[in-house]
Amino acid sequence: LFTAMTLEDISTSGLCPTTTPVLPPSPPLSPPPAVPPLQLQARPYCGANKIVLDFVQASTPLNNLGALGPTPNAPFISSNSFLSSSDVARTGIYFSGIGKDIVAGSESGAADEQAFDLYIVNKTRYTPSKTDLNGKRSGKGDFGVINMLSSTSTVLEFIFVDPIAGERHTTRSSYAIWFLDMDSSDSNMLKEAIEVCNLMAYQTSLELYGVASFVLVTALEGPGCFKFVSDSDGGKGNNPSFASDVFVPLEDMDRAVRDNVLPNAVSLSFFSGTNGFELTLAVEQLDSSSDQGRNFLFTAMTLEDISTSGLCPTTTPVLPPSPPLSPPPAVPPLQLQARPYCGANKIVLDFVQASTPLNNLGALGPTPNAPFISSNSFLSSSDVARTGIYFSGIGKDIVAGSESGAADEQAFDLYIVNKTRYTPSKTDLNGKRSGKGDFGVINMLSSTSTVLEFIFVDPIAGERHTTRSSYAIWFLDMDSSDSNMLKEAIEVCNLMAYQTSLELYGVASFVLVTALEGPGCFKFVSDSDGGKGNNPSFASDVFVPLEDMDRAVRDNVLPNAVSLSFFSGTNGFELTLAVEQLDSSSDQGRNFLFTAMTL
Repeated sequence: LFTAMTLEDISTSGLCPTTTPVLPPSPPLSPPPAVPPLQLQARPYCGANKIVLDFVQASTPLNNLGALGPTPNAPFISSNSFLSSSDVARTGIYFSGIGKDIVAGSESGAADEQAFDLYIVNKTRYTPSKTDLNGKRSGKGDFGVINMLSSTSTVLEFIFVDPIAGERHTTRSSYAIWFLDMDSSDSNMLKEAIEVCNLMAYQTSLELYGVASFVLVTALEGPGCFKFVSDSDGGKGNNPSFASDVFVPLEDMDRAVRDNVLPNAVSLSFFSGTNGFELTLAVEQLDSSSDQGRNFLFTAMTLEDISTSGLCPTTTPVLPPSPPLSPPPAVPPLQLQARPYCGANKIVLDFVQASTPLNNLGALGPTPNAPFISSNSFLSSSDVARTGIYFSGIGKDIVAGSESGAADEQAFDLYIVNKTRYTPSKTDLNGKRSGKGDFGVINMLSSTSTVLEFIFVDPIAGERHTTRSSYAIWFLDMDSSDSNMLKEAIEVCNLMAYQTSLELYGVASFVLVTALEGPGCFKFVSDSDGGKGNNPSFASDVFVPLEDMDRAVRDNVLPNAVSLSFFSGTNGFELTLAVEQLDSSSDQGRNFLFTAMTL
């Protein structure tokens, strides 16, 4: 089952943040702070409010992680209002004068800037190789450094400190910490690893720029929990000279930085309303040949970095174009919107209003409709196969602020055609879901797969329609059967982003996600048996704020959903649907339900 949001869905979903959007709060750190409702910024630095950390300007008067030196500095501890009064261990690394929490639009009209410090303390045993490497990187102070011995791990708490009040500082915007130089040694037998929970988002070089990453990502159990592991041997060639070398547009980035430094980077984004985070650092040794140390380098953007990075889109931001579909359309530069429906411009699809005059995927029926094909200016003139499913009157491409002042709306249709052999169980289930037409349906037989092309069509011009905004297609009811032996699977490339219930709401997902080779390539596989209890009644049941969502929908329907976001400047996309059968006990059919948001 697949669908998309209509214009009505977008207005009611709660997925597009207002000035101060509210999401369910992430679990607090220990000791628990009092946190306000969370504000969601998909790219932390890109709003009027922002958190910045400047490691160059910071000093480290205390550098004594695990009480192992090199700078205990008892006088500083006794004079520091936070360390002398709180219950945290005094054996950590203190970055003084590092941070600014900037909120625009105060009553006076000037930005409200709150300075804060950063204190890092270990909560489990810490075993270093060389403690004198900890703190600020020697000679180039734009990184923080944690040195660790091989075959050890430690849980660290990063605490933001209000140095005046002597208490934890609660952030007023989301923020990101970057780890660079995530590499291995000893023929990839000694690996650097990070585990973290309560993430708002993560971005490797793949998500940031479409550049292949050397960092492996695994989803863990728990809200926003992931593990990041180095997967390529490093050396001096991939050591970053300066953090700012990475914070430039890709087209301005030095070739050596792009090829050697960027693939070993990962950006971890955290929600506002928190006063820090916890993570686990580990040096995983796959053999016992030697004891070595590894350095974890971390940094963040300064205000100057934000202005030069090119990571915050302007009115018409430009990214490297994704590979075109076949046949290749002429596509303009891509526009990045992290949540496709939330800008002034948007793509909406309304499966309820759409009709399916042609429903003949793979030339297997049930509605060939030759007269419609001959009368349709696109099908009768293009070189695509005429054996697909045509959704007429489904879409609107809306751009605000035309010369007349009114929104410019371009209507488009959707045509789905198979590019490899398609084998169904019941073709009469294809098209619009019977009785509840707010989903599209593709029915498939077990142990089969097919490559499908989704094409947006300009019905007036009789040609492909090139989207002017990013957009998302939702697949719901991604479940299994036969004791999880019959699984639904989707493979897709050139994604702008994906979101399961975990990324959307922090709700555990029943959809397994695997990164594949290629730009924005992922595989999504069902991992829980379904039944009528997890079948969505209406797509709009999911497109509401979490606090308004029916409990049965939240617990049974939402975990089987995945949203696939695509860039603007394209006229469709390809994906592979498969029903993977782990045994050969029976031949069954599975329905892929898809939808999108209405306004």
